[in-house]
Amino acid sequence: MKLAYYSFNYLLNSIDSLKRDVDLQSIKLSERIAILTLIAFTYESFLNHAGDKVFRSWGEHMKKKLSPEGKLALLCEICELEVNLGSSPFQTFKEIMSLRNKLAHAETEYLEISEEAIKKQENWPKPSWIKTAETLDIERALKDLNSIIDLLQKKMGIPPVPGFLYMEAVR
Repeated sequence: MKLAYYSFNYLLNSIDSLKRDVDLQSIKLSERIAILTLIAFTYESFLNHAGDKVFRSWGEHMKKKLSPEGKLALLCEICELEVNLGSSPFQTFKEIMSLRNKLAHAETEYLEISEEAIKKQENWPKPSWIKTAETLDIERALKDLNSIIDLLQKKMGIPPVPGFLYMEAVR
């Protein structure tokens, strides 16, 4: 017997908890980053869950070698699901993964600013990761995350795991 821990459900419920604690209309940058990062991690966790359901060798050979984009592409190809990264829900996936990569590989950035522009904070240049985090619509990102999870489960024939279920005994 084994215990199956559904990490993507932990992450989804963590996002819901954070959303209850913040006002999305006046959300701080740090809160945006926390929620958007958890969305990226949820994608990765669910893609690994789905991959493990389809490929016996997923964890041994594929999981660590494929990027999240590669995992999504492979799983969508297997179930003949058309991916259009230019439209929802896949466009949001691309934007979330872009932010995840910018944050995971962040470095000090040196941005030019004029003597005049420095006088007003609203004129200060922003690193690309801040611009991305500020422009992503959290509600849409969550809706699209759930859409992709639902689409893959249906197309791949993976039984949905109820959102309240974090762990269960399996054979």
